[in-house]
Amino acid sequence: MDYNYKNRNEVPEKYRWDLTKYFKSDEDWYLEYEDLKKHINDLNCYKGKLFEADNLYDALDKFYTYNNRIEILYVYASLKQDEDLSVDKYGKMYSEICILDSEFNSNISFLMPEILHSKYFNINELIKKSPKLERFKHVLEEIELDRKYVKDEKTEELITNLN
Repeated sequence: MDYNYKNRNEVPEKYRWDLTKYFKSDEDWYLEYEDLKKHINDLNCYKGKLFEADNLYDALDKFYTYNNRIEILYVYASLKQDEDLSVDKYGKMYSEICILDSEFNSNISFLMPEILHSKYFNINELIKKSPKLERFKHVLEEIELDRKYVKDEKTEELITNLN
């Protein structure tokens, strides 16, 4: 069998990845991208307030929801770009999602330092006070393991912006 294809159109369909499980079309990708872009600052309302009421649960829930949406956008744009590097449209999509991801990470740079450096960060006490945090128990345990590596908010933001 000859695998020396000159362009992607010559590759049999059965050997191409199916990205429709992510988005049916590029237009759908852009609709999701634009919607997510509207929410990029949503977690800022929790800054300095993570341990009030159910804010920690709500912040973690939003963080993982938005982060997953960014990852799906990223995978689609990255794979579309890899299909044919000569198609500028996909290079642009890839750049756009990388920029959005960077903005998102910059906006949430307060999250881990605020959790770890809080006098209220005791996983068992937090779950006792708000049982729905049980959903994030493993995440909180992982965060606690990172305690010695997480710096203050300003340093974390600087590190994020340098990446």
